[in-house]
Amino acid sequence: MLYGGIYMKKRLLLLASVLVACMIPLTQAFALDSANVIGCGKVSVKADCAYIEVGVEAIGQDAASAEAQSSAAEQALENAFRSYGCVTERYYNFYPAPKSYEICKTYSCKTTQTDKIEEIRKALSGISGIRIYGVRYELETPASAEHQALKLAVEGAESKAKALDADLSLVSVRETGCWQCQDDGCTDSATITVEVRVEARFSKNAKNTKTADTISGR
Repeated sequence: MLYGGIYMKKRLLLLASVLVACMIPLTQAFALDSANVIGCGKVSVKADCAYIEVGVEAIGQDAASAEAQSSAAEQALENAFRSYGCVTERYYNFYPAPKSYEICKTYSCKTTQTDKIEEIRKALSGISGIRIYGVRYELETPASAEHQALKLAVEGAESKAKALDADLSLVSVRETGCWQCQDDGCTDSATITVEVRVEARFSKNAKNTKTADTISGR
């Protein structure tokens, strides 16, 4: 009986210690002194410039005739696009053959008149020897959108850190990526999404840290 009583007391003490441990708040059990958190911010804005990719193909009986056709198409392209922007040659190649000579060139036509893309397409498609490959939209002045996305990324990281422990404060931020892309990967979409990702460090001993001084970017 004595042995049984001692055994029962040990079991009761063990049970009591388990119950006490279960009463510890969950936040206390997972309390952190510091944490590194990834944040992501996205901003969608209207593109402020577009690049229309154009090809010129000319085939002649010899190099001189092919070059004459190519030059005529190039001049017609520049004349048609002059009021919209500038034309830049990007690629040039030629393919000699026993009975013919082919010249292939590609041009990038840049414009800030993104609301006139269809009008430009019609103007260029009427030129003999011209082929339109596609339209690429970009942000020529992305600073404002990048700053907005950066702010959202930092706020997102801070929200994650507070979910881990409400007492964590921002210590430093490092930008790990910044890029822009057309929505849904559609070549005819004039909406650009700017995305910024950051890695932020948080600590319980940084209540008075000036976070703006710790942000590093491009």
